[in-house]
Amino acid sequence: MSAGTEQRKLAAIMFTDMVGYSALSQRNEALALELLEDQRRLLCPIFPRHQGREVKSTGDGFLVEFPSALAAALCAIEVQRTMVQHNAACPPERRFQIRIGLHVGDVVHREGDIFGDGVNIAARIEPLAQAGGICLSRPVVDQIANKIDASLVKLGPTELKNIQVPMELFRIVLPWEKSEPARLQPRSVREGAQRVKLIATGLLAICLGSALVWWLLHGQRPAQIGMTATNGLVAHSGATVGRVESLMVKPLDNLSRDTNQNYFVDGMTEELRIRLSKIRALKKVISRTSAMQYRQTAKSVPQIAQELKVDAVVEGSVLESGNQVRISVQLIEGATDRSLWGESYVYDLTNVIRLQNEVARAIAREIKAVLTPEEQGELARDQPVNPDAFRAYLQGRNYWFQFTPEGFQKAREANLEAIRLDPGFGPAHAALARCYVSLSNTELLPPKAALQKAKESVARALQLDASGEALEAQATIQVFLDWDWPGAKVNLARADALIPKYFAMHALHSWYFILLGRFPEAMERARTAAELEPLTPMAIVCVPRVLLYQRHYEEAISEYRKVFDLFPRVVHVVYGLGRAYERSGQPAKAVSVFAKALEGGRSPMLLEGLATALAADGERDEAQKIATELGSKYRQAVQTQQGYVSPWHLAVVSMALGEKQQALDWLERGFDEGAFGMLLLNVEPAFDSIRSEERFQTLLKKMRFPL
Repeated sequence: MSAGTEQRKLAAIMFTDMVGYSALSQRNEALALELLEDQRRLLCPIFPRHQGREVKSTGDGFLVEFPSALAAALCAIEVQRTMVQHNAACPPERRFQIRIGLHVGDVVHREGDIFGDGVNIAARIEPLAQAGGICLSRPVVDQIANKIDASLVKLGPTELKNIQVPMELFRIVLPWEKSEPARLQPRSVREGAQRVKLIATGLLAICLGSALVWWLLHGQRPAQIGMTATNGLVAHSGATVGRVESLMVKPLDNLSRDTNQNYFVDGMTEELRIRLSKIRALKKVISRTSAMQYRQTAKSVPQIAQELKVDAVVEGSVLESGNQVRISVQLIEGATDRSLWGESYVYDLTNVIRLQNEVARAIAREIKAVLTPEEQGELARDQPVNPDAFRAYLQGRNYWFQFTPEGFQKAREANLEAIRLDPGFGPAHAALARCYVSLSNTELLPPKAALQKAKESVARALQLDASGEALEAQATIQVFLDWDWPGAKVNLARADALIPKYFAMHALHSWYFILLGRFPEAMERARTAAELEPLTPMAIVCVPRVLLYQRHYEEAISEYRKVFDLFPRVVHVVYGLGRAYERSGQPAKAVSVFAKALEGGRSPMLLEGLATALAADGERDEAQKIATELGSKYRQAVQTQQGYVSPWHLAVVSMALGEKQQALDWLERGFDEGAFGMLLLNVEPAFDSIRSEERFQTLLKKMRFPL
């Protein structure tokens, strides 16, 4: 169409919009711009696949024209499916959602743009879509009915701003979505209600009676906000519960529709999962990371249960409003998709710990689990908590599960804020202690400073509440920072009794046995950790780590490759793979692995790996350059008191260069500093050639390894 001409025709119009972009831009403009580019990268290739023409960008969205309503609807569904897949694979801070509005109407083409009522109406419809949803007008529905594999739901009466013509609006129920009632009622109850409705069609008296029965069973009685849960808002289905020995807690739905609250809902999901994992009658409770893959899945419960090999699935929703929280949950039989039990609770957020324990006990009753006295005690804990402190604690957990140095730093700040708001909240003290250990292990905090702060935090946690998590945190300190092997043994056993299915406890137990050279026991714990958290690097790296220090290098390479394919940028995974290559006589492959990883940052651990690989590959001069760089980093850290570089790295590199006495000097300095890495002294292959020397044996004795 030549410039200056215009054409009028009928077209299908799509408007898209990124949810919460303006607020994010004010908080973090750089991240907002990055997500804007992610949106363009994801959406723009989709439009032409459905004959869509991108008319223009609307800032944080797009105006797109289609030749038919069906093409527009199919494109909108693909856009939302792409967003679900993208968000499932992204860390929380990089997730975003799209709203879409669709309308068919008369438009005017002028100089590449489009104008007219059709465009104006589509623009007014788009804000009425829910986050991640599609809103459409009656003209679109008339043209796509029975042509798409999704149901349509009519919305309530809505006035469109500055649009005089009355409009009927609908939304597409996407395959991975559920309607609100479905989240709040057990399946068997819904099916029963439908049968009553059919019978009532012809019999008015029965209809009235059935309505009364339905109200008694399902009517939402006034909630008693505060210390008592409103049990019974969703009736028990009356189904007979089969044998349930394994289950998965599906990520709870966020009914607030505010994606900024996802951390809270994810935290509530994890709290419920942790409490259920304390029940020994449940042999398997699927991990957080594995469960999160099913956040917005279109898969049915039987499909999920078959994939994860579980007997049942717990699903539900969370709605936080002010300082009140409503949680609705139901237990669904995996093989049959039959609802076994359902319940809703409304609590003041001050009593959220009681709420979580109440839900876990109710599920235990339904699966006929016999609780031990210890389990009863764990699920009877009841402590009021400051709502804002609880929110900060959940934020901290969300950051910690990123397993990055930046995540550990943010987790520490969040837990410090939780403690400031509620000094008596024990879980925040335990989480803070674990943060200090993680910051030391990633060399962001000197080990002695980390040890002191971690000890103070865990002591307070145990004083407030000697929970399994607090005991596990204490054992973590004793293994990684204090080298207190007898104390760690005692607290690992105590934590084992209270949180038998917590992956971090099994990963720590595996470390403990590795350091003592007890490899069969280390492998048993490593496999358990990996089974509990099959998609978390901290867990699945345990198996190849045991093989590495057991000196089964070829097997270690095979296992490390599997983890590396999933997490190619996790430092401990890269380090393990590179060391396995180097020790197996393949130094060139090790050099390649380390050199590529160092493009993302000069981590002292990776520099150590590259130097030893270069030395093994005959590149002594290059290895010496790396040793010099490490020495410079060490001295700078000492002088500035910022960050930390462990002398352990310099000791390993010195051994690779044949400088054995210098290696011993660095090891002695590492012992004096309490350096991370020294705990490997008993099993590290690099020191095999000096293991019998007196200075080395003296260090082993100082480390108090049981000999």
